[in-house]
Amino acid sequence: MKKIALFNHKGGVGKTTLTVNIADAMAEAGKRVLLVDADPQCNLTSFYLEESHLEKLLERDEV
Repeated sequence: MKKIALFNHKGGVGKTTLTVNIADAMAEAGKRVLLVDADPQCNLTSFYLEESHLEKLLERDEV
């Protein structure tokens, strides 16, 4: 099993976009991919969920 970690303290440098593109390319190549979204903003998760489902999850978190 290979692991790839993308990390940078600075925001707005493209970590999430790069992660999504790497994961999609690996999946298209037949690799099994696991993404872990440890960011409280959930931007990585939002790429893969339908907007209505994401809204339900965010509403539940605010209660």
